[in-house]
Amino acid sequence: MKNKGLAAVMLAISIMSAGQNVYAAELPYETPDEIAEEEYWDSLELLALCVEAEAGNQTLEGKRLVAAVVLNRVEDPDWPDDITAVITQKHQFTSWENGAIERVWEAADSSYMAVKLELEHRSRKDIYYFTAGGYGKYGTPLFQCGDHYFSGK
Repeated sequence: MKNKGLAAVMLAISIMSAGQNVYAAELPYETPDEIAEEEYWDSLELLALCVEAEAGNQTLEGKRLVAAVVLNRVEDPDWPDDITAVITQKHQFTSWENGAIERVWEAADSSYMAVKLELEHRSRKDIYYFTAGGYGKYGTPLFQCGDHYFSGK
């Protein structure tokens, strides 16, 4: 993940908290394309953390399915059109609501692999919901994988 922008912001915050002034011209310059690329890689990092927080104890297949839910929502007009907005949408992902994503310091290699594989080839394009312990109140029940129950629209 590229962290030039984040590093610059953190540097500016630390300088300001030390009582010094910082000017925008002193921060690394980034083009809109560079900023967009950084935001894209940050969203993939967030997706891997979400997969880890939601399905860290599941198989690679189970992790892929969680990633697929997020990516399917991004592509569907009924949800926001970017990964970060889908994950952070109110009342959608327990790991975001309860702070579990923040407690995941680093996603396991298998969570990153799940994201990579889903980006290359979606395992299921018909799933939009998942819950643990039984089917949720939203969507049409489809199947169970590990501890999660997946549903379509």
